[in-house]
Amino acid sequence: TRLGDIAMITSGNAAPQDKKLFVGGTHPFVRTGDVGRVHLDSCFTHPEDYLNEEGIRKMKLFPKGSILFPKSGASTLLNHRVLLGEDSYVVSHLAVIIPNNTKVLSKYLYYATVKIDAGDLVDDRAYPSLKTSVLENVKINLPSIEKQQEIVLELDLLSDIIKSKRQQINDLDALTLSIFVDMFGD
Repeated sequence: TRLGDIAMITSGNAAPQDKKLFVGGTHPFVRTGDVGRVHLDSCFTHPEDYLNEEGIRKMKLFPKGSILFPKSGASTLLNHRVLLGEDSYVVSHLAVIIPNNTKVLSKYLYYATVKIDAGDLVDDRAYPSLKTSVLENVKINLPSIEKQQEIVLELDLLSDIIKSKRQQINDLDALTLSIFVDMFGD
């Protein structure tokens, strides 16, 4: 099934340049760097920047459950993906995939987009840029909603295991460093 048949694919907003539009901000504004910082996240919240009331004027708000997909610059080739865990404003360097929830589960579509190699979709890897029209024509397997739910449950379980193992590795790295410092000094 074509992505364009099961989701609306658009771009985010131009980033406000005036710093005063962020002062005291409470509205999440997701930048490409936020997406790159986490690489993959099936419930992204807490970007670096928040816009205030003046900052969101004339900006489009994207709904929780939208998938963000880098579409310009080198980050396009890094295959970062996030699923918004809260309604957010999004920078224009990110494609925003808004699932039609009568046809596809947001989380299923997130997992399906993780398999897409953006490098295969750009015309020139030296100057990567991805058009939303190209994303609209990407095809994914689309089982029934019931089957999507089963797949999401299994992938969520595997994601939790991976997250737990990564935390264990980080904890062991910290312990190793601590023991090294205890034995040999700083």
